[in-house]
Amino acid sequence: MLFGRRDDRVILQKTSLSEFVAVGYAGGKDIPILEKTDYFMFYTIQKKRMVRKNMLSIQDTKTESVIRQLKDLKVDVVICREAGIRCCFFDGSTQAGLQAYLSGKLTAI
Repeated sequence: MLFGRRDDRVILQKTSLSEFVAVGYAGGKDIPILEKTDYFMFYTIQKKRMVRKNMLSIQDTKTESVIRQLKDLKVDVVICREAGIRCCFFDGSTQAGLQAYLSGKLTAI
């Protein structure tokens, strides 16, 4: 039995009530930049409460591969540093995204 739980699955099945959050991990030090992240703490969140925590090892640390691996796991949120680049997330057209940024409606992460 994994972690003393009845459910032996390492990663719980994704549902409409769950959210997956991956946080870059570097042995308790500051969160690493995405390109240098070998491990992620993988949290399953339900009703704003953590219900499962796992350590994920990244097999191929090339940025495109990391993103693909996290996407395959259906991760909703990735928390890491990005070498001084501010990131904003927006759904919509490129022009609408630019206008939202210029009008202060987007917050850089």
